[in-house]
Amino acid sequence: SVTFRQNIAAGTKLLIIVSGSQATFSPSISDGGVNVWNLQASGNNPDGNLAYAIWETTSVAVPSGYTVTAVVKPYYTQISGFMLFGVDTFDSVVVQTGTSIGVTPINISIATTNPGGQAGYVFAFIQSGAYEPSYGDPNVTGWKPMLPGEPVNYWSTVLAQPVTQPTTVQLRGVSVGALAGWVAVLIAFKQVNPSSIA
Repeated sequence: SVTFRQNIAAGTKLLIIVSGSQATFSPSISDGGVNVWNLQASGNNPDGNLAYAIWETTSVAVPSGYTVTAVVKPYYTQISGFMLFGVDTFDSVVVQTGTSIGVTPINISIATTNPGGQAGYVFAFIQSGAYEPSYGDPNVTGWKPMLPGEPVNYWSTVLAQPVTQPTTVQLRGVSVGALAGWVAVLIAFKQVNPSSIA
């Protein structure tokens, strides 16, 4: 489970990403009926022993200590929760899978539709069945690691990049190890309603 340790204002976008290993693939999420969660991407790694699931929601107002429990497979589970400030709408998601022969760069992109001048984010989830996904210098690639203890936990990593215009965002500088199935997911969020300052 993941616990949000600050108050969550109504309308805040929340993102939950889960990675797990072994046994039957069975994604589920629960928070005691507080929010309605939308499953935007899920599946097995091509190797078959890893799986992932990605949910998002627009939260109601929730006090600090709000806990979300999510699983995909019962072992080696990693769950990460993110509060997304300045965005109010899910934009789109792109999923790509493959099996690497040698060390393989990941080539995936996503088109964003956020209004010009309004905030947007693109998150990248990468999972590899052997060895660790690696990524380049965030100052060069523009992709910032989002998980404590980076580069990876349980064969996966999460990166993010802000956007302020409708554009095509390319994942850059990320590669996976040899002889491994892999999954890459890009998920975009946008601000549809202009922010107002009182």
